[in-house]
Amino acid sequence: MTESAQSFRSAFHGFNREDVVRFLETTVAKHGAQVHELEDEIKRLEGELEQARQKEDPKMPEELEALRQENEELKKQVEELENQLTAPQPEPQQDKQWEAEELAAYRRAENVERQARTRAAHLSEKIDALMEELTSRLEGNGLQIDAATESMGKALEELQTALDGAKNILASGIETLHKLEQEEK
Repeated sequence: MTESAQSFRSAFHGFNREDVVRFLETTVAKHGAQVHELEDEIKRLEGELEQARQKEDPKMPEELEALRQENEELKKQVEELENQLTAPQPEPQQDKQWEAEELAAYRRAENVERQARTRAAHLSEKIDALMEELTSRLEGNGLQIDAATESMGKALEELQTALDGAKNILASGIETLHKLEQEEK
């Protein structure tokens, strides 16, 4: 692996996109610099060729041919490098599919979470309202039970008093009957 590839951070199903973009930008910049260096070298060699022509050096035809060959090789290298730079880098279809599926799953999860929060808040409000109503009812029923208990206590006292009065009346009636029976005898 190259040093640049080792610096990529891993991401879900591949490398971190920002790291790859930075790597490509750096590579393009380096390549651009190489292209400029090669173009400068070509110009320099063409300048040397022109100077050699002017001097009419006897070795000139040999050097000229060597420089032409070198020039052609450098032009081919420049062309290849430019083609590499301008050629679109194919992105595997599978990566795009994974990215789309990952994004869709993230959105579904976000939606489910949002719905769950909304439902939980709604249920919490209902439970709070129900608790308030039950508390109110219990308080009201407690008061009614207290009132009913008090009322029943009074009614029992009155009933006891009435029973005591009835017993007294019965006892008095029985006593009167006994007296009447003894008088008739």
